[in-house]
Amino acid sequence: MSGRGGRSRSGRGNGGRSGRGRGRGQSYSGQSNASKKGLCSALGSNVFDYGSKGAADQMNTSWEKLVQYIGTTYGQDISNELQNKVEVVIPEPTHSADVLARHTAREQMIRQAQANL
Repeated sequence: MSGRGGRSRSGRGNGGRSGRGRGRGQSYSGQSNASKKGLCSALGSNVFDYGSKGAADQMNTSWEKLVQYIGTTYGQDISNELQNKVEVVIPEPTHSADVLARHTAREQMIRQAQANL
Protein backbone atom coordinates (compact mmCIF):
# COMPACT_ATOMS: atom_id res chain seq x y z
CA MET A 1 0.00 0.00 0.00
CA SER A 2 1.66 3.14 -1.15
CA GLY A 3 -0.86 5.51 0.41
CA ARG A 4 -2.32 6.84 -2.82
CA GLY A 5 -5.59 7.92 -1.27
CA GLY A 6 -8.61 5.74 -2.09
CA ARG A 7 -7.01 3.49 -4.62
CA SER A 8 -7.05 -0.25 -4.22
CA ARG A 9 -4.41 -2.73 -5.14
CA SER A 10 -5.91 -3.05 -8.61
CA GLY A 11 -4.80 0.47 -9.40
CA ARG A 12 -8.24 1.71 -10.31
CA GLY A 13 -10.43 3.93 -8.24
CA ASN A 14 -13.33 1.52 -7.84
CA GLY A 15 -13.41 1.45 -4.06
CA GLY A 16 -11.84 -1.97 -3.62
CA ARG A 17 -14.09 -3.83 -6.04
CA SER A 18 -12.35 -5.86 -8.66
CA GLY A 19 -13.61 -6.80 -12.09
CA ARG A 20 -14.95 -4.93 -15.05
CA GLY A 21 -18.10 -2.98 -15.70
CA ARG A 22 -20.97 -2.27 -13.39
CA GLY A 23 -22.32 -5.76 -12.78
CA ARG A 24 -25.48 -7.27 -14.10
CA GLY A 25 -28.14 -5.28 -12.32
CA GLN A 26 -31.05 -6.17 -10.07
CA SER A 27 -33.18 -8.05 -12.59
CA TYR A 28 -30.51 -10.47 -13.79
CA SER A 29 -31.55 -14.06 -13.14
CA GLY A 30 -28.50 -15.77 -14.60
CA GLN A 31 -28.12 -19.38 -15.54
CA SER A 32 -27.97 -21.35 -12.34
CA ASN A 33 -26.39 -24.78 -12.24
CA ALA A 34 -29.36 -26.22 -10.36
CA SER A 35 -31.80 -27.37 -13.04
CA LYS A 36 -35.48 -27.45 -12.21
CA LYS A 37 -37.21 -30.79 -11.97
CA GLY A 38 -40.84 -31.74 -12.11
CA LEU A 39 -42.78 -34.38 -10.23
CA CYS A 40 -41.95 -37.09 -12.78
CA SER A 41 -38.31 -38.17 -12.71
CA ALA A 42 -38.60 -39.78 -16.16
CA LEU A 43 -39.04 -36.35 -17.77
CA GLY A 44 -35.90 -35.03 -16.08
CA SER A 45 -35.38 -31.31 -16.41
CA ASN A 46 -37.96 -30.88 -19.18
CA VAL A 47 -40.09 -28.48 -17.18
CA PHE A 48 -41.73 -25.41 -18.66
CA ASP A 49 -40.69 -22.27 -16.78
CA TYR A 50 -42.69 -19.20 -17.79
CA GLY A 51 -40.85 -15.90 -18.06
CA SER A 52 -37.34 -17.18 -18.63
CA LYS A 53 -35.17 -16.57 -21.65
CA GLY A 54 -36.07 -18.94 -24.49
CA ALA A 55 -39.38 -19.93 -22.86
CA ALA A 56 -41.09 -20.69 -26.19
CA ASP A 57 -38.37 -23.12 -27.28
CA GLN A 58 -38.31 -24.66 -23.83
CA MET A 59 -42.09 -25.16 -23.91
CA ASN A 60 -41.91 -26.79 -27.33
CA THR A 61 -39.13 -29.16 -26.25
CA SER A 62 -40.88 -29.99 -22.97
CA TRP A 63 -44.15 -30.69 -24.80
CA GLU A 64 -42.40 -33.07 -27.22
CA LYS A 65 -40.75 -34.93 -24.33
CA LEU A 66 -44.07 -35.11 -22.49
CA VAL A 67 -45.84 -36.53 -25.55
CA GLN A 68 -43.05 -39.07 -26.01
CA TYR A 69 -43.20 -40.14 -22.34
CA ILE A 70 -46.99 -40.49 -22.39
CA GLY A 71 -46.80 -42.47 -25.64
CA THR A 72 -44.37 -45.00 -24.18
CA THR A 73 -46.21 -45.24 -20.86
CA TYR A 74 -49.89 -45.13 -21.82
CA GLY A 75 -50.04 -45.94 -25.53
CA GLN A 76 -49.87 -44.41 -28.95
CA ASP A 77 -53.52 -43.28 -29.10
CA ILE A 78 -53.22 -40.73 -26.30
CA SER A 79 -49.82 -39.68 -27.63
CA ASN A 80 -51.34 -38.94 -31.05
CA GLU A 81 -54.14 -36.97 -29.41
CA LEU A 82 -51.67 -34.76 -27.57
CA GLN A 83 -49.37 -34.33 -30.54
CA ASN A 84 -52.09 -33.52 -33.07
CA LYS A 85 -54.39 -31.78 -30.54
CA VAL A 86 -57.36 -33.66 -32.00
CA GLU A 87 -59.50 -36.12 -30.05
CA VAL A 88 -59.40 -39.66 -31.41
CA VAL A 89 -62.84 -41.30 -31.40
CA ILE A 90 -62.69 -45.10 -31.24
CA PRO A 91 -65.94 -46.60 -32.52
CA GLU A 92 -67.67 -49.19 -30.36
CA PRO A 93 -67.28 -52.66 -31.86
CA THR A 94 -70.36 -54.37 -33.19
CA HIS A 95 -70.67 -58.14 -32.92
CA SER A 96 -72.70 -60.38 -35.15
CA ALA A 97 -75.56 -62.50 -33.79
CA ASP A 98 -73.48 -65.68 -34.28
CA VAL A 99 -70.66 -64.37 -32.08
CA LEU A 100 -73.12 -63.26 -29.37
CA ALA A 101 -74.81 -66.71 -29.41
CA ARG A 102 -71.46 -68.50 -29.05
CA HIS A 103 -70.51 -66.20 -26.17
CA THR A 104 -73.79 -66.88 -24.37
CA ALA A 105 -73.38 -70.66 -24.83
CA ARG A 106 -69.80 -70.57 -23.52
CA GLU A 107 -70.82 -68.43 -20.56
CA GLN A 108 -73.58 -70.94 -19.66
CA MET A 109 -71.12 -73.84 -19.95
CA ILE A 110 -68.68 -72.13 -17.57
CA ARG A 111 -71.45 -71.30 -15.05
CA GLN A 112 -72.65 -74.94 -15.16
CA ALA A 113 -69.10 -76.19 -14.52
CA GLN A 114 -68.77 -73.84 -11.55
CA ALA A 115 -72.10 -74.99 -10.14
CA ASN A 116 -71.01 -78.66 -10.41
CA LEU A 117 -68.00 -78.04 -8.17
